[in-house]
Amino acid sequence: MKHDFPCDPTSLVKWRKRIGSEGVEKFLEETILLGQREGQIKEPEFRRVNVDTTVQEKAITFPTDAKLYHKMRQALVKEASKEKIQLRQSYKNLPTSFFGKKPGGQNLAA
Repeated sequence: MKHDFPCDPTSLVKWRKRIGSEGVEKFLEETILLGQREGQIKEPEFRRVNVDTTVQEKAITFPTDAKLYHKMRQALVKEASKEKIQLRQSYKNLPTSFFGKKPGGQNLAA
């Protein structure tokens, strides 16, 4: 049993991004066809597919107060721009984390 990776995980990620989703689909298709040709995969095995989702990336973000304040600020600045309202300051260059802090830099969650 080996405890180290056969190759650098970063290389696999870069390769997967380079071939794109269509390339990955083609690679999977060829793998399945090869398994059928070599007799490693039988027809009944296609009736049920198990998918392991534990390593798939999830694009979930939770609506924290700071994110909601930042989103609201962006919407207000956009509307003001549409209505040609001059803003003295839009705060567009401030990081999202700033909107979750009290004056003086203290975190609101504390």
